[in-house]
Amino acid sequence: TNDDYQRIYVSREDSNTRKILNEDALIVFLKEHNFKIIILSKLDLLSQIKIFKKAKLIVGYHGAGLANLVFSKSPARLIEIHPNTIDDVRQHFKIISKHKNIEHSFFFVDYKSNKENSDNLTYFDGIVDIDRFRKFIKIFLDF
Repeated sequence: TNDDYQRIYVSREDSNTRKILNEDALIVFLKEHNFKIIILSKLDLLSQIKIFKKAKLIVGYHGAGLANLVFSKSPARLIEIHPNTIDDVRQHFKIISKHKNIEHSFFFVDYKSNKENSDNLTYFDGIVDIDRFRKFIKIFLDF
């Protein structure tokens, strides 16, 4: 049905960088709320475009896959999971969202670098506090 991709989660499970270390628990929660789990590398461009055009609520960890926002249509919302880095909050997807009239929210998470002694956000694997996320996303689920 057309509702199939109203709520999507963009997984980075097959990425070498910026994974969510407890993604399994996050996915269990999201599936309970009718989210489709999307692995972009397994989809051709046309499929990606169609999915993002239909999506009304998009959740994903900061990464290139969220550039597909350019295909999204308002009204839609993005919850961008982002490492809680005071000095390096990357604004790319907030800017795209603004241009597309998409509501953008950051959800900041703890992280661990997967590259020794690196303070580069590229290597920050996130850890989502599921209880805090559950409370945060509650207002969006009624959307």
